[in-house]
Amino acid sequence: MDIKKAFIPILFLFSSCLFACNTPPPEPPPHENIPCEIHEYGHWSSSVLPTCTESGEAKRTCSVCGHTETKELSIIAHEHIDSICIHCGHMRVSEGLSFTSNGDGTCALTGIGTCYETVIVVPDRSPDGDLVTSIADRAFYSEVGDIDRAVFHFQKIILPDGMTSIGDFAFYGCDALVSIHLPESITSIGEGAFSSCSSLTEIAIPNGVTRINYATFSACSSLARVTLSSRLLEIREYAFSRCSSLKELTIPDKLLRIGAYAFESCGLVSLALPDSITEIGEGAFEFCSSLTDATLPTQIKEIPDSLFMACFQLKSVNLPPALTAIGNRAFERCKELQSIELPSTLTHLGESAFSDCRSLTAITLPSGITVLEFHLFSSCTKLVSVTIRGDVTRIGEFAFSWCTELASIHFNGTTEKWNAIVKGHDWNYMLSEVKIICTNGELTA
Repeated sequence: MDIKKAFIPILFLFSSCLFACNTPPPEPPPHENIPCEIHEYGHWSSSVLPTCTESGEAKRTCSVCGHTETKELSIIAHEHIDSICIHCGHMRVSEGLSFTSNGDGTCALTGIGTCYETVIVVPDRSPDGDLVTSIADRAFYSEVGDIDRAVFHFQKIILPDGMTSIGDFAFYGCDALVSIHLPESITSIGEGAFSSCSSLTEIAIPNGVTRINYATFSACSSLARVTLSSRLLEIREYAFSRCSSLKELTIPDKLLRIGAYAFESCGLVSLALPDSITEIGEGAFEFCSSLTDATLPTQIKEIPDSLFMACFQLKSVNLPPALTAIGNRAFERCKELQSIELPSTLTHLGESAFSDCRSLTAITLPSGITVLEFHLFSSCTKLVSVTIRGDVTRIGEFAFSWCTELASIHFNGTTEKWNAIVKGHDWNYMLSEVKIICTNGELTA
């Protein structure tokens, strides 16, 4: 047998084996081409989360063949706590409230009725289909001793868009009320509407409101944050009186008038009134015992009676440049007031205007002042020097009584003119020896 012919089959077999060993295995077919008798799915995962109003979707995928299946996730039911859904914030309108139709397709909310919820969401329509546009006078009026007072335990009230007015004393005495949402559609808030709501902490006045009425927020002792309407023109009498927690307030630059006692006994610390204001009422800021500084509008010509009386911490006041009069008791008991510059235009200082200003050390009276009224500087126990530039004709009773440190009075006149001044009873009571320095010599009083 020829050896070469015998070797050929062996060589062929060896080459075939070598080729087979160097050839990579074929790629496996994709999942979808693999027949799967039993799917092996993983866990369901949410692809679209359900809400309180729409269903969601979940998916899972087979690990063998890659097949994906889906299922619908049910809508989540609203879960209300105090009328507000904890999932989506949906507000459930309160039931049982009382309404009175106006006969024109609108109605007024007139009372709490049989509603006993702690959060009241007022519907935009009554059960009869009338649009709710107002809250009636005294709708939720609550007074100590009222037989129905116990039902007024609600802490929050949300009013609907479209409501335009809140009546007089509508929420008077609702002392559990902490917050209320006023829609921008509100244009009128009545007298005493929130008076004596002692738990109310904040309020935002809609921009459609141009007037804060009489005693609207008086005695709201927890009221700390107030946002006023940018279109506000007037703050009436006692509007924020006794709001002892109200420490700061931005006054809009369109305001024209502040009524008497509007901020009496408030917690205000600093006060800057815009120049738009032309009128300020008596005692508007009296007993603001935390007030330290104040700037008054330039247009004001007269400071009314008791404006800053008993503002015990008041240290600095910027007076209007054209001021002509300071009323009775205007700065009485401002115990921290150390100095004040009186404008040259001033012609009148009222009775007790600076009485009991125990830190005041010196004062210069402009030439227009001709009468020093009753108790004008009485009990100014640190007052050392007084300068009188005008032709004073009368010094009232007790005008400088108890000014125990008073050492000198500089008088822009002769000794004869000083002696001619009519001096009231005890004008210098409890004074030690005081030098009267006149233009032609000195006297002792």
